[in-house]
Amino acid sequence: MKYLEIPLGLIYSVTRLDISPFEDVLIITTKDNRKVALKLGREQDQEDLESYIKNKAFSFKVDSDASFMSYKYEPRQYLSGKNGSSSLKSKGKILDTHIDDHLKLPATIVDDILKDTPLDINGWDVYDFEEEFIRQGVNVKEELFQAIETWRDNEENTYPRKAFIPSDISHGDAFSAFEFRSRKRFPALSYYFYEKGTSLWRCAQPCVGFFNSRNNDDEKLFKAIKETCPNNKGLLIVDARSYVAASGNRITGGGTENC
Repeated sequence: MKYLEIPLGLIYSVTRLDISPFEDVLIITTKDNRKVALKLGREQDQEDLESYIKNKAFSFKVDSDASFMSYKYEPRQYLSGKNGSSSLKSKGKILDTHIDDHLKLPATIVDDILKDTPLDINGWDVYDFEEEFIRQGVNVKEELFQAIETWRDNEENTYPRKAFIPSDISHGDAFSAFEFRSRKRFPALSYYFYEKGTSLWRCAQPCVGFFNSRNNDDEKLFKAIKETCPNNKGLLIVDARSYVAASGNRITGGGTENC
C-alpha cells in the first residue's frame, strides 16, 4: 500500500472544490508548492476531514488571544503629527487613529504618514529576551549557551541587545567571528527545541570575497553550534538567497559558505 506523509507544519492551505453534485475534492497545498488532491464519496466525509486537518495544521489564529509567541504586543503610542497631537493630516484629510488601526488605512496614506512621522518604538523592546528563551528551555538543561552583549558604540543595531551563543566560545573569539559576517550579523540562537535539544540559528552571509577567505573563529563558532545538539548528528546550513544573488554578492565582499 502506497502512502504519502505530509508534516502538518508543511501545509499551507486546505480547500474543498465542488466537481459534481455528488463529489468534492479536498486540495492540500504545501509550502514547498506541492498539491495533493483527496477525493471522498460523501460530502460529510469531506467536511470532517477538512475540519480535522485545519484544526491540526493551523492551531493558532492571528486575530485571537492565542499566540505562538510568549508575549502579546500591545503598543499604546498614537501616531502623532508635528504638533504632537494624535490627529494626522494627509492629502487634506484629518486622521485620528491608533497605531493598531493604521494598517487598515489605504497604503498611500500610510506611506505619507510614516514618511514624515517616524514611530518612536524600538522593535527589540517588544519582547523580553530572557523570558522568551527561558520559555523555550534555554538554560533549563545543561548550560549549553551563554548570553552576550551585541551592541557597541557607533554600530548598527541590527540584532537585539543580547544574543545567545554556545558556552564554549569566548567573547574574544565571538567578536572575531562577528567581523567575518556581513553587518556583523553573526550566528545567533533564534529558536531552541527543548525536547530534542536541537536549535535554529540565523546569520548574514560570510565576507569571503573573490578569494574565498576563511575565518578560524567563525568556523570554531559553527563547530560549537553543532556540538550543542546532544546527538551531534550534523549541521544543516540553508542559504535562502538565489544562486545569482549569492554569487553576485562576491563583488561587494560577500559570498557563500565555504564548507
